[in-house]
Amino acid sequence: MRIALAALTTVSLELPIARADLRFAKPRAEVGEVKSGAPLTYDYTFTNTGPETLEIDEVRVSCGCQKPQLESRSYKAGEGGKLRIEVNTLTQGIGPHAWRTTVRYRQGSETREEELLLSGTVVAEIVVEPPELAIFTNHAIGHELRLIDKRTKSFTITAVEATSPKLTAKVAGEARDDRGRLSRTISLDVASDFPEGRHEETLSVYTDDPLYRHLKIPVIINMRPRQRSAALPNTVTFTAPSGQPMPSKIVVIRDRDGGGVEIERLTPSHPAIGCTWARGPGANATLRITVDRARLQGNDLHGNLEVKIAKPAAEIVTIPVTVTTQ
Repeated sequence: MRIALAALTTVSLELPIARADLRFAKPRAEVGEVKSGAPLTYDYTFTNTGPETLEIDEVRVSCGCQKPQLESRSYKAGEGGKLRIEVNTLTQGIGPHAWRTTVRYRQGSETREEELLLSGTVVAEIVVEPPELAIFTNHAIGHELRLIDKRTKSFTITAVEATSPKLTAKVAGEARDDRGRLSRTISLDVASDFPEGRHEETLSVYTDDPLYRHLKIPVIINMRPRQRSAALPNTVTFTAPSGQPMPSKIVVIRDRDGGGVEIERLTPSHPAIGCTWARGPGANATLRITVDRARLQGNDLHGNLEVKIAKPAAEIVTIPVTVTTQ
């Protein structure tokens, strides 16, 4: 009986162990010099050399500039495939870079990871300032960016487009900077009815240059819930000659939906700023903002008044207050 058990143990040890095996032909790749704004794509080819079908669960990239494209998630034994990595070089700084991609895959109950590395050196003939936009707002707003061409002969912009119909883009002008480079201004306007939440959009600039045919500028819109209350005017400026009193300023707080406004608290950022409020006219509330010259620490002041609304909706309106004495 003992001999039989020993024989069985020997046989079991000699059985082949199934293993996950995803073999990439070139997991490390060097692309050399890369021009900022020019398209950069690289295809990693691979083969499932294991005995069973494997599943790719996840493809992680080291930065938002990389966009992975995978043909399939499932590969049979002996089957090959391709993982394409697209890098938006326009958002990358000048100099050497290493773009990493991690592929997580499994075969049966076994899970493994393979790290891929794409390296290159970015040089810039085309510069976008800023290379990407992050906009936080709760109302319609406009932004501008500059597209600078360092070359002697510049391309022509044929079109500018945004991925959302709530974003409007256009070329607003062009000029030579102090170094003789052609600089173009592109304006981007966010509509007041842009959906709330975080949205990853793209501003596309199309040109007649084969190398820079399509420039992609990332635009992240964080649209906060719209405030019901609004201040008219929304900023206050005090100006008076030295030694003379500063007249008070009137600001009306109104509800966009016509509700009656009640103020819970007024909080100035500086002791020189004072404020009182009263109901009216109508459903509005009226603020009277003053400046105590004796409390100024110098001639100028850049502060604000925080207005906490109790009704019809609990929210805070901030009014910038600027004081300039002559």
